[in-house]
Amino acid sequence: MIALLPGLSMELSIRSEVGQASSKEAPVSTKPLTSEPVEDFVSRLEAMTDDELFVIMNDLEKASEAAKGGAAEEILARIALTESEIERRYPGRLLAPYRDWKQRQPLL
Repeated sequence: MIALLPGLSMELSIRSEVGQASSKEAPVSTKPLTSEPVEDFVSRLEAMTDDELFVIMNDLEKASEAAKGGAAEEILARIALTESEIERRYPGRLLAPYRDWKQRQPLL
């Protein structure tokens, strides 16, 4: 668990048996990212800092590579919601802020 605000925590990517991320790394679980209702997910996105938002986007991208069937569709829908939030915060810049952030992350 990662504490976002005092008294508020959330699970980011948990490892489980869903898909294959790499031979050295356990696969990314889609459960924490897709188990909550869409309305709650959108509310959380709006309240997140930019870094938290970008971590969620990165986790969703990884999960989408490993997901199959209906899980993939759910993840792609949440990626679209996350993209919309990034674009709302950075009008006219599309996903450039996320790509810039990703380049600055040495462990991704």
